[in-house]
Amino acid sequence: MSSALPLPAPKRFPLAAMLVLATITFTAITTELMPSRLLPQISEGLKVSEPVAGYLAAAYAAVIVITVIPAA
Repeated sequence: MSSALPLPAPKRFPLAAMLVLATITFTAITTELMPSRLLPQISEGLKVSEPVAGYLAAAYAAVIVITVIPAA
């Protein structure tokens, strides 16, 4: 008499979930890094210096940190 339990059948790869995660990751990284490249245009459009426009990117990053903490 064998006490071994049968192994469960392997599950299908969750392709849809992986595509959703990849899209979210791409979007998050792009929206976080894009302002650093666009600081000259942002500062020109807002008629402020580039360091002041950099505070806009820092404020966006702070909002992301605050909103992600409850999700963790």
